[in-house]
Amino acid sequence: MKVTCNHKKSRHGLPVVLGDDGDVIPHKIALKRVRKRLGVRSREFSEILGCNLSSLNKHLGGRPATAQILNMLGVIIEDLDRQDDENSD
Repeated sequence: MKVTCNHKKSRHGLPVVLGDDGDVIPHKIALKRVRKRLGVRSREFSEILGCNLSSLNKHLGGRPATAQILNMLGVIIEDLDRQDDENSD
């Protein structure tokens, strides 16, 4: 998974989330996958993302995520991927 603004579906500087196959995936799916991968509850995940729990729940329910949340999600994904790479060596 990857978060980027360099995609034809990115509009007005709002990042999109790409799956491993390069296709855009909905924000709510990406948020759920990353939360599960981190193994944290929603409250802790909202703190990691820098938003309140009610906002996270709205995004998990389908409301488009903000650029701030998507950018933070991108940082988390990069960190998780880096950890996976280090552990596989």
